[in-house]
Amino acid sequence: MTVATKRRLVAFFWIISLAIVGVTAARAGQLQLQRPSPVEPTVISGADFGFRITGMRGGRAVGAIVVRQNGQWVETELTGGVRQLSLK
Repeated sequence: MTVATKRRLVAFFWIISLAIVGVTAARAGQLQLQRPSPVEPTVISGADFGFRITGMRGGRAVGAIVVRQNGQWVETELTGGVRQLSLK
């Protein structure tokens, strides 16, 4: 096999792999863009902490974490981030 033929084969398989990655990414994007099917808002809770279900997506509950404040359920905003671990 000549060098030119090897280069053509490498280029061909590289283009095929790009096409496969593109199709896979497009399908994954479509799955994430599906809107949840709406349900009656329900709070699954303990005494002062709960989860308000607002819909279902692919058999999974979609909603928000809530806390009870002055007798009312209030949505929370979670904070946090990535922290670097020390190797010491």
